[in-house]
Amino acid sequence: VTMENRPGMLARMCTALTAHSVNILALMSVGQDGKSVVRMVVDKPSAAVKALDSIGYQYSQDDVLTSTVANRPGTLAKVAKALGDGGVNINYAYLGAEGEGQRHLLLVLSVTDLGKGQGLVK
Repeated sequence: VTMENRPGMLARMCTALTAHSVNILALMSVGQDGKSVVRMVVDKPSAAVKALDSIGYQYSQDDVLTSTVANRPGTLAKVAKALGDGGVNINYAYLGAEGEGQRHLLLVLSVTDLGKGQGLVK
């Protein structure tokens, strides 16, 4: 999603998603040239499209590889190596966990070959 990088714009998007009963499962936002670029994974993509259309925000949709991975040192290195060794490039990635001691993380990767990547990440 691309929006102006100013106060209230992310809140406007989140409010529209809420009105369409869309839950955000993962989110990353980066400011760039006066704009905010937001990448997110939602539970109801078609409802999210309706929400974004209702407020006139520009967006694109891509399939991404998601995987629940162990929260310990070396996990991302193992996944990145498996994909690299398999010839699959990572375009972007983000992950997160809530609080100390969480055992698993949700890893989100934009890769050049989704089908192949899914077979390489377990």
